[in-house]
Amino acid sequence: MVFIYLFLFIYGPILFGYGFLDIISILSLFFLCVTLKRKYFIKLNDYTRSPLMFFFVFIIYSCIVTLFSERFELSFVFKFVRCIVHYLGIYSFICWLYIRKYNFRKIMYLVYLSVVFHSCIMILQYVFPSSFGKIILMISGYDNAKLYRVTGLTVSYNTLNIVQGFGLFLGVLLVRDTVFKRKILIILTWPLILLSMIVAGRTSAILAILFLLIYAVWNFFKMKFRVGSFFKNYFPMFLCLIIIPVFIYDSLPSQTKVKFDDVTFYAFDELISVVEGKQDFDSTYGGKTSEDLQGHLFLPETTSVLMFGMGTNGREDFYIPSDVGYVIWIFGIGVFGIAIVIIWYIKWALRSFNILRVYFAEHYYWLMIYLLSMIFILNAKEQVFLARHGFSIFFIIYLSAYFEKKNINRYNSKV
Repeated sequence: MVFIYLFLFIYGPILFGYGFLDIISILSLFFLCVTLKRKYFIKLNDYTRSPLMFFFVFIIYSCIVTLFSERFELSFVFKFVRCIVHYLGIYSFICWLYIRKYNFRKIMYLVYLSVVFHSCIMILQYVFPSSFGKIILMISGYDNAKLYRVTGLTVSYNTLNIVQGFGLFLGVLLVRDTVFKRKILIILTWPLILLSMIVAGRTSAILAILFLLIYAVWNFFKMKFRVGSFFKNYFPMFLCLIIIPVFIYDSLPSQTKVKFDDVTFYAFDELISVVEGKQDFDSTYGGKTSEDLQGHLFLPETTSVLMFGMGTNGREDFYIPSDVGYVIWIFGIGVFGIAIVIIWYIKWALRSFNILRVYFAEHYYWLMIYLLSMIFILNAKEQVFLARHGFSIFFIIYLSAYFEKKNINRYNSKV
């Protein structure tokens, strides 16, 4: 059951598109009630209280902006209310796991399995769009959506791939730090995560791969050029990354192979162009995406809205013709509000980064570097700040790191 709970906290859909059937919110309220009733809820301190204070402050800020706005929209108010509910739910869940003696590594392994399971859902959705794919889209409330890209149980591309990329990167770290049976399972399932990212969104998939390459180079120098040790840890993973996708591809029907050819070309169009010696970047998908993105970049006309926002998310009565997260958040809470959000994101990341760096010999602190980097970069494409699934994964690691520190300190005090 722990795996199911964790999976739903990360990927819980908004059933059939009805906001009141948000599985993550329902699960959060359930665990909050259970932990309070059974007295599992551990008293908040500065570390665990900090996000709650931030959300409360921004509820007040959003209400003030809305009151002085020409348009009475409560979308950002509800966003921060939802953040409080989700955070308290995740905190209650981690408290429950802490009471049940779950440590950080065990939680991260279950997170990895959750990402693998959702990767399988995404791949099946792509391979069988008219049957399995339609069922998944109906569950998430997007049964009429186009099926050329998959979302799994989520309703986002880039936020989804931040979570998928987290699993991809987590697998690389876990393979060095787990028992042999788990290591084999991670090596065999790792390519499935990458495949799911390719069929979901190109930008985030490419960024995740680049981030892995940066980590590989850093790790190689960290090992002081010990090539044998480096290949012992990672060569089996990259070998499976080649063999398993080829095996899956060969077993597919011919029509599905054509679809995979198209999506692979779409994902790596620029790289293919470089290999083939083409100079015309504008004709690639990346060039067209960059051109389209320029039309989404604009700012409010009034200084007050630019600085403090107008409380709208641009998807209700007042439509903002942009998908860029920064543009929408400027209209929502202004440059001033975004600056505070960024500062607090960095503060939360640094807190957990320091815990993971001090209390773990492995490189788990790279997980926070990855999350923070991807959130800031991909918010330039769509709304990623505090998005449901990215929010869950961020605060699962934030709180798991804290409780691991608490566990270690308690153990050391007894010794």
